Amino acid sequence: MDASSGTTTHLEQALRDAESLCHTLLELSPAGIAVADAQGQFLRVNRRLCEILGCEYGTLEGMRWPELVYPVGFATDLVQALHALQAPHDSAFLPERSYRRRDGTALWVDLRVARVRDTGGGEPLYLVVAVESLAARREAERLREELRTETALGTALRSIEQGTRDRLAQLRAIYKNAPVGLCYLDRELRFVSVNEHLARMNEAPPEAHLGRTVREMLPTTADVLEPLLQRVLATGEPVLEVELHGVGPRSGSESYALASYVPVKDEAGRTTLGVNIVVQDITQRKQAEVALRESEQRFRLALAGSGVIVSACDRELRYTWLHNPHPAFREVAALGRRDDELAPAAAVAELVRLKQEVLTSGQGVQREVEVAVLGRRTWYDVRAEPLRDETGAIVGVITAAVDLTERRQAEEERERLLHALSLERERLAEANRAKLDFLAAMSHELRTPLNAVVGYAQLLEMGIYGPLTTLQAQALARIDASQQYLLRLINDILSFAKLEAGRVEFHLQPCEVAALLAGLDEMLAPQAQARGVDLQIAAVAPGWQAMADAERAQQVLLNLMGNALKHSPAGGVVHVGADADADWVHLRVRDHGPGIPPEKQALIFDPFVQISSRAAPAEGAGLGLAISRELARGMDARLGVHSEPGAGSTFTLSLPRVAGDEARACPQG
Repeated sequence: MDASSGTTTHLEQALRDAESLCHTLLELSPAGIAVADAQGQFLRVNRRLCEILGCEYGTLEGMRWPELVYPVGFATDLVQALHALQAPHDSAFLPERSYRRRDGTALWVDLRVARVRDTGGGEPLYLVVAVESLAARREAERLREELRTETALGTALRSIEQGTRDRLAQLRAIYKNAPVGLCYLDRELRFVSVNEHLARMNEAPPEAHLGRTVREMLPTTADVLEPLLQRVLATGEPVLEVELHGVGPRSGSESYALASYVPVKDEAGRTTLGVNIVVQDITQRKQAEVALRESEQRFRLALAGSGVIVSACDRELRYTWLHNPHPAFREVAALGRRDDELAPAAAVAELVRLKQEVLTSGQGVQREVEVAVLGRRTWYDVRAEPLRDETGAIVGVITAAVDLTERRQAEEERERLLHALSLERERLAEANRAKLDFLAAMSHELRTPLNAVVGYAQLLEMGIYGPLTTLQAQALARIDASQQYLLRLINDILSFAKLEAGRVEFHLQPCEVAALLAGLDEMLAPQAQARGVDLQIAAVAPGWQAMADAERAQQVLLNLMGNALKHSPAGGVVHVGADADADWVHLRVRDHGPGIPPEKQALIFDPFVQISSRAAPAEGAGLGLAISRELARGMDARLGVHSEPGAGSTFTLSLPRVAGDEARACPQG
């Protein structure tokens, strides 16, 4: 054997050793390994790959990849991986692929495909397929998930148990402190549980109820309760909202309750084990209902007596309540209807507008409204307010109306009478002006011949026409006295007419009271001496002032003093004095004459009224006191009299008092 032959033998042995090693490694590999040529034909497949794919060992060698049927989808992924082998990448990895074996079981693997080139990095020689089963990993993950699930379930169960305990504690607290009475009775109608509220209603502590029957705890209402409870136990049906009335077993106080009785059944729902009872104390509500009924009755009685029309309407202005309706329709007929359905629209247009205004603005409105029904015009003073629900939303209108028809008719009649009175006043004013003009003309016409008579009498008295005899002189004296009387009469009539016509002007100013009285005694001294009467004027305290027209005030005082002198007997006294209070200064003229009868005291200030006496027979026109009263009124003063028959009279002129620092001396008249 030559040297070359020896070398070949040695290489062949090394190749066989390498193949043996490669085969051993393939078989020992935990992953499925297959070697294929460049076109995808299996050349060598290890036993592990056959186990993973679910086929017999040795059946894959010589088979091309597209020819693989099982596992379903495996051949497709091999071809896909082959197409993915692009330079410079000579390997492809398809993780977590899922297939279906021939026996129908699922297969999860990681798939790798690599290309092996020749030593020069040229053409590909082989394709190596590596398949790693994920069954163990998936099983481990499943076990870990189960473990996590069990752990979470345990935690959840513990949480549920704690929540259940908490919920039970909450339910016990709610049961104990519920604002309604709660209890449970067994089939013998004995209390098994009872809360605090029901215990208070029954006037006994909760523990005193346990084990005792309804009749033992509530003897006064047992005759009513037991039939209801027995019916629930017998029928298995609840009895709801039964109103109970009774008295407290200890306090004796009256109470009302609303009770519901609900059967408690076993899990199968066939046997009734007991009765749950829910009791609501409605004593206050019943008392409120009674008070409300009484209040409503009083309200209706008050409304019935007042004549006020009260109504309520919904948002469509349909009546929902009505009291004291218009005579044109009855209350029952009006409910559910609008105003324009009860009367012509034009007749109730103002009322409808007022209600719509309240709905739109949400504000109350008060207005006088005219309604014309059955040909009769009626006026109402209507007050309308929005009607709101508990949320404040406007749900209607409530109105209160007062019939103003009689008042409006009275006002219209008053306006008519005032107009007539105004016309009559104008007519009287015109007549008064005509009277004044007539009196002025008559005064002129009377004074002209009277002055001529006086002039000729004075000429005769002066002896122009010769000496006079004694009888002629006496006749001339009587003529002079008569013309003086006639002149005074004419002047009084003219003065009164001017006062009545408002043609007398008054100049009011603060005046010293002492100045008003000064000099009056000198003016009347001749008359006082002629009648033998003592005229006394008392001194006035300095600083008294009054608001007056000095000339008019002295005219009144002279008239009062002249009357006092005229009615005083010879030897009598006429006293003039003054006193004052916070608001008035009173000037008083007192005589000791015969006095004035009570029935005539109210008449003496009327025009043309005269009071005669022995001391002073009636004379003149009876206008002196009437003129004095009008003068007093023109100065915002008062003129009055106090008199007793046989005891004389006191006439008082009361002038508004003025503060001393506002006064100044009155001019002397």
